[in-house]
Amino acid sequence: MTARDAEMLERLRFQVAFARSGLTALALLNGGGLLFALVGGAGVAIGAAFLLGAVAVILSCLAGFLSQGAYYALTVLGVEAMSYLARGRRAEAAGLGLAVASLLFFVTGAAIALSAGLPA
Repeated sequence: MTARDAEMLERLRFQVAFARSGLTALALLNGGGLLFALVGGAGVAIGAAFLLGAVAVILSCLAGFLSQGAYYALTVLGVEAMSYLARGRRAEAAGLGLAVASLLFFVTGAAIALSAGLPA
């Protein structure tokens, strides 16, 4: 393995670690918000926002899994079809969009809780 390959592999590991940390944080934030809404007797809108955020982060993880499956088929299995690259890119974009949606759902739930005078 060349120095360039080693650096590329290390950067990929960092990218995966950052993505994993971000998705874990989103899951904890939305899960905690949902728990707050259920136990704290918060309104339905607050609970729904946190629930949608939790669902979005789970779907984001699924999209990441699907993108890696497509990229695996390209690199390891040697599939030559460009459709696998397109599938991977679509799943990657969907995963990123769902992660952003999860963050927006969390912010929405917290804003509703704050506007209602509930401790967030």
